[in-house]
Amino acid sequence: MFFEFFIARRLRSNTRSTSSIVGRVALCAVTLSIAVLVITSAVLFGFREQLIERMSVLSGEVVLTDVGTFRFSNDAHVAVDKDILEIGKRVDGVRDVSMYVTTGGVLQSHEGSCVCHLQGLNASKLVPRLTDKLLCGTLPSEEFSSGREIVISSTTARRLGVGVNDIVEFFSKSPKNQFIRTLFRVSAIVDVSISVDFEQAFTTLTNAQRVADLLPQRISGYMIDCDGDYLSVASDINGFLVYDYQGTDNLSAFTFDQLYGNLFAWLSTLDINSRVIIIIMMAVSLFNMIVALLVLILEKTRTIGVLRSLGLSRGRVRRIFVIESGEIIVKGIILGDVCGLVLCALQKWFHILRLDASAYLLSEVPIKIDVLWIIVTNVIFVVLLLAVVMMATTIISKITPSTTLKYE
Repeated sequence: MFFEFFIARRLRSNTRSTSSIVGRVALCAVTLSIAVLVITSAVLFGFREQLIERMSVLSGEVVLTDVGTFRFSNDAHVAVDKDILEIGKRVDGVRDVSMYVTTGGVLQSHEGSCVCHLQGLNASKLVPRLTDKLLCGTLPSEEFSSGREIVISSTTARRLGVGVNDIVEFFSKSPKNQFIRTLFRVSAIVDVSISVDFEQAFTTLTNAQRVADLLPQRISGYMIDCDGDYLSVASDINGFLVYDYQGTDNLSAFTFDQLYGNLFAWLSTLDINSRVIIIIMMAVSLFNMIVALLVLILEKTRTIGVLRSLGLSRGRVRRIFVIESGEIIVKGIILGDVCGLVLCALQKWFHILRLDASAYLLSEVPIKIDVLWIIVTNVIFVVLLLAVVMMATTIISKITPSTTLKYE
């Protein structure tokens, strides 16, 4: 193997030959392909992580509500039930249970209006969910539970042209088909936006019950945060509701990917786009490697004839060119990983590429680096490229010393 490696290095030493130039082009193609794969995966994983995080802020990972209400609405409400609040004692994986009230309506200011879902939680539950998203102002606390405090998203604030301490109106419809007009003071603005169809606003549970014209013991449902797999937790909760629940409400557990099916469908289209990009970049790399190898073999035909005449077998001659191609592949993958990770780090730290939050739901391109995915992709890339290279080197078996040295 050392002899083949030595010959391969000697063949690469001539930097002015045609094969060397083509080899550098192949190196650039592999580097570019790997860098694009790293960046594409980091952006895709980042979008998925950020959107799931925002969904869990809005609804928890599992929502327990009336079975006839698949999405939030004003029509169905359930009674506060101690068994549900303590469901963590009956179902493994439940970290926290929060009561919530959601009512739809129109939020209006002097400068504009928008369709809005007003969500109410106990202040002790609301503050931890929104603290990391707080842009300005003060989140409601228990002492303001009787006040008209509201927290709105940054996109809502821009649409309404309002800031902290400004007054806004919320128009809703009561169960008795009467319109309710409520004045709120904007206490805080947060970076939360999850739908282009409606905006989201937050207040305390008491305020939301007042706006929805509900009694203190009536709520829209329960938000459940999970430890571990939320799908299995939702399944276990539904099992508890079917066999052990003694309440009178028709409750059912829904996961947030069921509640926000459109967003997950959008993420699926991103998955398809990423696969197309991966296939295209891999095809480009394979094509360039094949071209580079064929040029190298054709240019070194005389050298192949000399080596064969000196007694080297076809397998050892093929190994020389596989080693030379493997060097290009390994260098390209290392350079591509480095370039891709550096660009991802710059975006993650400095937020160079910005997004329109009203269209993309996020204010900047998110980044999440999955080291395991990168390693697996690199291994697959190496295996495919080396397999193609080994198949391409079969042309060497057709080169004989008598043919190559006939006119020397």
